[in-house]
Amino acid sequence: MQALQYVDEELYTALVNIFLTGTDQYTVLVPSNEAFFELYKCLGMTSKDISETGDPGLIRDILQYHVIQERLTLESIVPGNGEIEHKTFYGSSLTFKSDGSIEGRGSNASIDFDLSDISASNGVVHVITEVLLPIELGCAP
Repeated sequence: MQALQYVDEELYTALVNIFLTGTDQYTVLVPSNEAFFELYKCLGMTSKDISETGDPGLIRDILQYHVIQERLTLESIVPGNGEIEHKTFYGSSLTFKSDGSIEGRGSNASIDFDLSDISASNGVVHVITEVLLPIELGCAP
């Protein structure tokens, strides 16, 4: 939530309102705390304050890269065989494979099968092992 508020304040994106009051259904891929700590190290951050990056555009892009504008349960998002692509709010697609791995443009992750299909009033949440990056950052978070 801190990241959403930071982006809203700096770039006036209204992302918080989309998720709080919207009636559309979403799938949100939520990185674990450990995944965020690795990203902070990658970005050279010394605190857990996301505004330390000084780049609200990058944070907005990362947030949008973790949201799909439709409700996709684990059964829908992970194919039985092969792979399937789902378009993100960012505009690019993520590739989901039958083993639960996710391929992104700048990084990869895996769905935590024990922490998936968490129902919310406006969609579903799946916890993932890494922060998915829409761009290459030059380090592997």
